[in-house]
Amino acid sequence: MAGVIAIVFASLSPRAGDVHAIAPCVAHSPSAEETTFLGLLQSWRNTNIAGSYPLSQSGALNAAAAGYAQFLANTPGASGHYADGATGYPWAARAMNCGYPANQAAGGEGLAVVQSSNPVSVSPQQALNTMTSEGGGGVWVPANVGLPVRCVGVAKAVSADGNKVAWVTLIFASSGACPGGTGGGSTQTTPTTTGSKSYSYLNTDSVRLPLLVLTALEGLTTGRKLPAGTRNGANLKSWLAPFQLPSPRALPKALRAGP
Repeated sequence: MAGVIAIVFASLSPRAGDVHAIAPCVAHSPSAEETTFLGLLQSWRNTNIAGSYPLSQSGALNAAAAGYAQFLANTPGASGHYADGATGYPWAARAMNCGYPANQAAGGEGLAVVQSSNPVSVSPQQALNTMTSEGGGGVWVPANVGLPVRCVGVAKAVSADGNKVAWVTLIFASSGACPGGTGGGSTQTTPTTTGSKSYSYLNTDSVRLPLLVLTALEGLTTGRKLPAGTRNGANLKSWLAPFQLPSPRALPKALRAGP
């Protein structure tokens, strides 16, 4: 599915011409049901993502998740990561539009959208099951993408007739405390202990990517294996193409090659 990748590095703000297409920010503090989802997500990442960090809520990510969830729920037929018409990497654009720092906007988006001819319900566990079954989906973002992945936002929205439910979660990196931005709280989910790590980097085509990221991408359900020589730079661009990583100019400075 287009736009379904485990990780995106973004440092560019939305272009002026794209702002009108981005789902609005909606100040949001997670409900009890959404908080249950966050606990389930934390437990799942602790089990399935090596070195998983404790996730803390970001007001900016809560606002972006709420805005997009409401857009999906209230727009018949809308689904997927690009439904609001935003271009580029829309989950990063939506986060930045709600106040997430551009130089830290690296992460993923998980979606669970169900539409029926009758009222429908989607529990926190059902939403998580849908997100984790999405090959390369945003909940699979590695624990470290050059910065620790430890910030989260979540929202659930239901259409007026109850026939459509949309769950959205955003999991992003941060260099420190999770950004507040528009609305939301900063409650930490169930913590897990992680040790310190050192990371090697791959330099090619002016892009510096942690080898941990490449290893994580290799391990996703895409079944794509790194070709011989990739870790030395050969064939990297063609192998990464399906993941739709941006050009070097769109990477935060910390992830570029060189000083």
